[in-house]
Amino acid sequence: MKGAGSFRVGVRFRFSFGHKLYNSHAGKYRNIHGHNAKVEVVVEGNLQPSSGMVFDFGRLKGIARDIANVFDHCLILNEKDIELRQALRKRGLKLYIFEGEPTAENLAIDIGRRFLKALVPFGVRPVLVRFYEDDDSWAEVDYNTIIADSSDKE
Repeated sequence: MKGAGSFRVGVRFRFSFGHKLYNSHAGKYRNIHGHNAKVEVVVEGNLQPSSGMVFDFGRLKGIARDIANVFDHCLILNEKDIELRQALRKRGLKLYIFEGEPTAENLAIDIGRRFLKALVPFGVRPVLVRFYEDDDSWAEVDYNTIIADSSDKE
C-alpha cells in the first residue's frame, strides 16, 4: 500500500490525582484537591512499509499506561512544599515531587517529555499533548515546547 510521508496517530488515557499549588496562586487551588484527568497524545512519524503503521497502538497504549501509573492516585507536590511532603511520606502515601508548580500546563509538558523519551528510539515524536483536569478545563502543548523543555532538563 502506498502512503509515504508523515502520519499522525493518537491515544487517550485517564488517571486520578491530587495536587495543590505551592505559592503561585492565592485562591482555593493552594489547597489539596483532586481531578480525574484525561490526556490525549498525538504522535507523528512515517508510515512503516513493513507494518503499514506509524506506530503500533498496543505499544502506544502501553507507554500511556506506564505514564498514567506514575500519576494515578498520587498527590503531586511542588518540590518546595517540603514540610507537607515530609509529613505525607512518613504516612507512606504515594507522592510525585514536581519541579515547579503542578499545573495542567506543566503536567502536559511532563507527560510530553515522557512520551518523547519513550518514542525517540522508534523515530516517532509526540506533536501534541492535551491534558484535561476535568471535562471543561485543559492545557495543550506542542512538540516545540516539549523539545525545548526537554533540552532544559539535560
